[in-house]
Amino acid sequence: MSALLVTDVSLDDIFASFCDLLESTVGANAIEVVLRDGDAWVRLRFDGSRVKREAGVNLPYNDPTVATVAFGRTLLEERPASFSMPLPIGDEIVGAVFVRADALNHFDDADAGLIESLAPYMAVAIRQRWLHESVARERFRAEHDELTHLPNRALFAERLERGLVRAHRSGGHVGVLYIDLDGFKPINDKYGHDAGDAVLRMVARRLRRAIRETDTAARLGGDEFGVVLEDLRDDTIAAEIAEKAVNTIAKPMRWEKQLLHVGASVGRSISPLDGTSVAALMRRADARMFRNKRAQRRKPA
Repeated sequence: MSALLVTDVSLDDIFASFCDLLESTVGANAIEVVLRDGDAWVRLRFDGSRVKREAGVNLPYNDPTVATVAFGRTLLEERPASFSMPLPIGDEIVGAVFVRADALNHFDDADAGLIESLAPYMAVAIRQRWLHESVARERFRAEHDELTHLPNRALFAERLERGLVRAHRSGGHVGVLYIDLDGFKPINDKYGHDAGDAVLRMVARRLRRAIRETDTAARLGGDEFGVVLEDLRDDTIAAEIAEKAVNTIAKPMRWEKQLLHVGASVGRSISPLDGTSVAALMRRADARMFRNKRAQRRKPA
């Protein structure tokens, strides 16, 4: 049973382990677990070959598992054999389990007793993992931009700070790119926020492709993005990545039937030449970005 309580496996893996036990012991070929999530349900299903998860589903009250939760009692049916029971944690019913074996006419007392003995372990393991995943989702939302799913300004600063600590220990360098889009406001004004949001999402995807796996791209706010560049030998790689980012972002973007164009102004800084703190590197990169943006505006059309 201890395998069901391991915390470093997924919710689906926990359920699959439970299904394997029931398949091998009572011949179950269809297994379902539901857990209440507010007014909706999270449902896990095993059809004899794979696990399927549905979140936020609204189940009818004649569903065996929902009926079991509603009435809080065990239901044992025949032809084919089926069994459903509440999933309790202490005095609280957190969901229900339904088991069916099409090859059997009925489950005997030993079969029912085995399912009943396994269910509490599964209830605790699933609820534990479910809560763990909820915390992970909430943390992701707190640290990432909702629109682009890139790290937000707070996580960007945290990773830059960690990079500076590592660089100080190793004698290496950390770089910062501060990126501001050119021509974004006219797209928002002409086509609306849906188009603007689409552009920001496309820029985020392109920026991720332009940098290395060890780097961090973030949305700092509005149409501003940032990149933390770690493990730099000198400014050469930072300059190459900045140029690649500008060229990648500048490629036309298709939205609905429109071909949209934005550019990017980039400023960069590198430690320790431009500073050894998050604030110093951000200020220097920001100032250089504005200088480059002004220079772009002064170029003849």
